[in-house]
Parts: sequence; C-alpha cells; structure tokens
Amino acid sequence: GARWTVATEHSIVNRKAVPIDVEIRHAVDSYLTDAEVDRTSKPMRRKYGDFAWRFVVPPGEDTLEYALSAREPR
Repeated sequence: GARWTVATEHSIVNRKAVPIDVEIRHAVDSYLTDAEVDRTSKPMRRKYGDFAWRFVVPPGEDTLEYALSAREPR
C-alpha cells in the first residue's frame, strides 16, 4: 500500500510564572501499519500504542514539530 506522511507543529504557550509539564499524544489509526516517527524536535516514546511527547515548557512559549509516516493496507 501507499505510504502516508503527516507533518505537524504544536505551539504551546505557558502564561504561568513557573514551568509546566506537557504531554502531547498522537494516535495512529489501527488500519495503518509500519507507523514510525520520521523526524521530531523533542524525544518521543510510545504510550498505550500512541506516539507521545512529554516535556517541560518554561514561562513563555515552546514548539514541538514532528513528521510521522505509516503504510496503508494493500
């Protein structure tokens, strides 16, 4: 099957005076296979089958950018 790619960017704004913990998860539809992270601006792990990023955002703004790909069934 064809290989699909999605690229995204998340901007997180922290208006608090202290750092905050953030977790962003990206689920992959179960009919897609061979899902992988092609590039990412922060470390990633798997959580309950989802791709997951957990990081600290200091006061101000931070950005998470990543690209995922997966294969569509034949």
